[in-house]
Amino acid sequence: MYNGSTELNTAIAGQSRTFSARITAGETVITSGIKSIKWMGGGNAGGTLTIGSTVAARVEVEMAAPGVLLENKEISVEVGVRMESGVEYIPMGRFTVEKPEKSAGNIRFSAHDRMISKGELAYFSGLIYPSDSLKVLEEICGKMGITLATAGLKAIAIPAKPEGYTCREVLGYIAGMNGKFAVINRTGQLELRWYEAAGTVDFDRADEPEVAEYDFTVGKITCAVDKETTLTAGSGPTGIQCSNPLMTQTVLDTAYKGLDGFSYRPGTVSLRLGDPRIDPWDMLQVTRDGEAYLLPCMALTHDFDGGIITEVTAAGESQTEAEYNYQGPTAQRLDRVYTELLMVRDLVADSVTVEYLKANYATIQDLTAVSAKVGNLEADVAKIGELTANMVTTEYLEANYAQIDLANIKEGCITTAMIGTGVIGTTQIADGSITDAKIVGLTANKITAGTLDAAEIDVVNLNCANLTVGTINGQQIAPGAVDMDKLGQDAAGAITGAASDAAQALEDAAAAFQAAQNATTAAGAAQASADGKNTVYYQEGLPPPYGHKINDVCFDTSEDNCIFYWAGESWTQVQFGTNAIANASITNALIADATIQSAKIAFLDAAKITTGTLSAGRIAANSITADKIAVGDFTNYATISEAIPESEIINNHPFGSRGSIIKAGYVVKQMPGYTYLPLTQYRTNAFEDGDELYFSLSIRGDTSGSFRFCVRFYGDGSADDKTYKTYFAVSGLSYTGTEQTCTGSIKLGTCRSYSYYVIVLEDANSALGQIYVRNIQVRKKSQGALIVDGAITAVKIAANAITADKISSNAITAVKIAANTITGDKIAASTITAKNLAADCITSDKIVADAITTGKIAARAVTANEIAANAISAEKIAAGAISTDKLAAGAVTAGKINVTSLQAISANIGGFQIGGSYIAKGTTSLAGAANSVYLGTNGISCGTAFKVTSAGALTCTDGSFTGTVKSSNATITGGTINITTVSETISVIMINYGNYSNQMSPYRSVYKYGNAATLVQANAIYLYKVFNSNGSGTPSVYLTNEGTVCAGLFETTIGGMVKSRIIKSPSNTPSEAVQVHTNYALYVKNYAGTDPQEIIAGKYTTASSERFKDNISPYLENALDLIRRSPVYSYNRKIDLEKGISKKEIGFVIERGAPDCIVNETRDAVNMYSISGILWKGMQEIDSRMAMSESREIQLEQRVEYLQQQLTKAYTLMAVHGIKEDVQ
Repeated sequence: MYNGSTELNTAIAGQSRTFSARITAGETVITSGIKSIKWMGGGNAGGTLTIGSTVAARVEVEMAAPGVLLENKEISVEVGVRMESGVEYIPMGRFTVEKPEKSAGNIRFSAHDRMISKGELAYFSGLIYPSDSLKVLEEICGKMGITLATAGLKAIAIPAKPEGYTCREVLGYIAGMNGKFAVINRTGQLELRWYEAAGTVDFDRADEPEVAEYDFTVGKITCAVDKETTLTAGSGPTGIQCSNPLMTQTVLDTAYKGLDGFSYRPGTVSLRLGDPRIDPWDMLQVTRDGEAYLLPCMALTHDFDGGIITEVTAAGESQTEAEYNYQGPTAQRLDRVYTELLMVRDLVADSVTVEYLKANYATIQDLTAVSAKVGNLEADVAKIGELTANMVTTEYLEANYAQIDLANIKEGCITTAMIGTGVIGTTQIADGSITDAKIVGLTANKITAGTLDAAEIDVVNLNCANLTVGTINGQQIAPGAVDMDKLGQDAAGAITGAASDAAQALEDAAAAFQAAQNATTAAGAAQASADGKNTVYYQEGLPPPYGHKINDVCFDTSEDNCIFYWAGESWTQVQFGTNAIANASITNALIADATIQSAKIAFLDAAKITTGTLSAGRIAANSITADKIAVGDFTNYATISEAIPESEIINNHPFGSRGSIIKAGYVVKQMPGYTYLPLTQYRTNAFEDGDELYFSLSIRGDTSGSFRFCVRFYGDGSADDKTYKTYFAVSGLSYTGTEQTCTGSIKLGTCRSYSYYVIVLEDANSALGQIYVRNIQVRKKSQGALIVDGAITAVKIAANAITADKISSNAITAVKIAANTITGDKIAASTITAKNLAADCITSDKIVADAITTGKIAARAVTANEIAANAISAEKIAAGAISTDKLAAGAVTAGKINVTSLQAISANIGGFQIGGSYIAKGTTSLAGAANSVYLGTNGISCGTAFKVTSAGALTCTDGSFTGTVKSSNATITGGTINITTVSETISVIMINYGNYSNQMSPYRSVYKYGNAATLVQANAIYLYKVFNSNGSGTPSVYLTNEGTVCAGLFETTIGGMVKSRIIKSPSNTPSEAVQVHTNYALYVKNYAGTDPQEIIAGKYTTASSERFKDNISPYLENALDLIRRSPVYSYNRKIDLEKGISKKEIGFVIERGAPDCIVNETRDAVNMYSISGILWKGMQEIDSRMAMSESREIQLEQRVEYLQQQLTKAYTLMAVHGIKEDVQ
């Protein structure tokens, strides 16, 4: 069945369909005025199943006269189906039109496919025999000018040249040897096919089928090779009858194995809503009275007249009927009459001139004959100049003149009175008509001629002298009475000539015997040469264990082409060595699914694992080490709260009461007929733009159906806004009545600015019932791999596996850590730093007793926000584990320490002295000291470089400033300063270093090196080769918000125009020598930008990879015909004349008949690549014609040689029979 697009298949399956038709003849495409098309074809001809059929498809068309000549032209016929996206056409085949009939502005015509238009050629093979079926098929396809579309056929031996057949007949024989039939497919290619299941007939769209009572089953195949030889494979009561002169028993047995048990129900079904996708090799399943039957398309029609009706017929006869009715093409051919002068098996010719033609049946369009003898003529009106007939039966005959050889007149109807004197002469009376009863009297003198038979009369006194006529037979001649003297001269000469002929015949026989001896000697030499060569078998099973030479080879097809060689006494299995298989020769297509097992894999690159999940059971204990852990996100973004009880409605989502409900552990729709099933409530948006999510869920339904996985977003960023904004979805997912796991991924677009998300399933088959969902997981993808919840437990983590570089900022939260999971041996030294811990992530139940030691905590890793309230108790801290270098300043607060209270008037903690008005280290005054810190009522200081007094005075030896700085002048050595001013001319910053300088102001920045400079403004960037101190100069390159100019040679605009004067014009003005327009075309123009210029290059190539192309199909039009119809002109280019150049160019003129297929979209240029392709196709057509001519020449030479041989035989026979040779 034709495989169209998904949209096409859906449209045809619908109840309301709109069809159209299209006929293409060469360059002419006809879509209007087509009234009806009837397509007729099938896989079998006749009333029974057979192999080797070559059924030709035919169309009958009625349409408005198209205004072009169609007779003898090949057309392509298509049926179109109108869809939302447009019309998609289904090819129905290529057909050659017979002579149309015209009537009232319309035409009707029949057309046959290539099986007739190209297959009825005489087949004169140029191959060397013995040959095989693949080579013969290739030769026939070459002669017919078609391609073979069937792959995987085996080469079947053909020992002798098939002679006297058409190409079509030989195609049928080879198809039969393969257990198939031959057809021309929708695109004009040859296919060898057998019936295969293609679909089910919906009887809401079809009439009641008419089927036989029983199935027809192939139990055997009977093949007539010739009149004396009939082969049989199988022994069932019903089967296939065929005729094939190339068939052998081995080949027939192989064909039978493929067809044994093939069964179908003969019958007919008519599809009111027809389906033009059905092919002749399809086998449809039909149902009648609750019983299903298979119906092969042995005869198939598609009837289009705006709608389409399709009718399928599968014929089938009983065994007796099949044997009685069957007469194959070979049996018919063996009934031909052979003559002594010329034996012709089959004649296919444009013109035939013969002196005598005998034909059992002839269909002649126009017959002109000097003389014709017809056994039975039925004619409504006949105008005959001269009639010679064996029998005429008429009710009434009125004739002015009748010349009658024999009249059967009723007895007694002619009386004496009715006959005038002298009316009846001798010529009117037939011999033997006057009997004794008619003669009154006869005198002896009336007997003047003839003989009197002595046996009938009694003769008295007979004298031998009275014997003047008659003969004397051997009984009347005495032995020895006749000698040479008694013979006449003619008789003696005949006997002498016969003796001479006999002697010559003996000489010819001796010469023939010697030639036979020479042929025997040559055959022996050829046999000896053949005996020295090994034989390769390609068959099912091994050959018999005898008659082979050492190293004969057999490929056993029943053992997956296992290789054996003959070792002398038995067949021995061998296999390819490592060096016998080329590197990279085993591709994915050659490896069967589930072939590579675990034991065959030495190692596997983790990058090759792109789908699926790793559960805890798949991870060995201590297998996850530090180098195996990548930063990722394992949050499940679709978890439904476990706090929701059974059968309680889940709300707080955009679907109100039509939401979801927990039932028996599944999330189900509250209203089964509703489309949406929310898997989450409103959840705060946690996604970034471009995030990729992996999802997995278990799903089943009351019936089978399809659904979409959607992530919907709501709100404009505020907590109160829950208006719908957008969604992202994955389509094409399905469920059945059995629970199955569905996985996939979804790529989010722009979504970060929205407030909430809700994850939803959209059920496309909601009307069919409920769906049940559980085990829902939605996670962000990270480096292509995801780990399911609970997969990583304490036993999965090797000692020291978790190091600081494996933990992303705020990655570890309380919900990520199972109770007592983190033990001392799991954490590498200095692993946990402040940036790795989320706020309040470490709680008491997460830490095993004595797990946290000094070596596990990096310096200043633990700050106040990392420790949950009351998290640290005495039993959680190992002796000496927390030293001062492990706590950041202010990390330990009262809320973090599980003690009753902490009070002190002053303290010294970690080197910090706490007094009543200050906290300090290394100093007790604002003046500070080296490495000191002071915070007190007088101000703040850090060492001696930074000091802020309580009055706001700032002293900073080295620092960065953010905010407003008021200063009339400042000197800064190194560092960065940000300045905000109220005027573009105030607060210019000058930075100098050698020849480099940078002058910055709010208006512009100038970067200089010597005289060269770069000027940056708000809307432009200028590059100067020479920049004057006053800001003047001509920029070499400038980029603005309107485009780009490079020294006048290159220019772009924001509208998409690119102008580049690669070669300067004589006037050195910015011209438009090269332009790249928004239509992506590259223009090379003159100085004025009006006329195209030439391109001169050492090499010009055109991108032609399949990566850049779509809708690829063979170009099947006649290129030579297109070339003939395309005029070529000579002309002067206007711009050349302006330059004084008078040399003419040769080429096309678009407005004067240039074919559309070589003209560009703007119709101002031709495509040289298309021209090259057409010329190439034309050369192929010329080559094909030359090959056909050469083949025809060889055939004619062989035919002439054959006719010369027959002519020689004719002369010989003429001489034997004494016919005089008279050849000019």
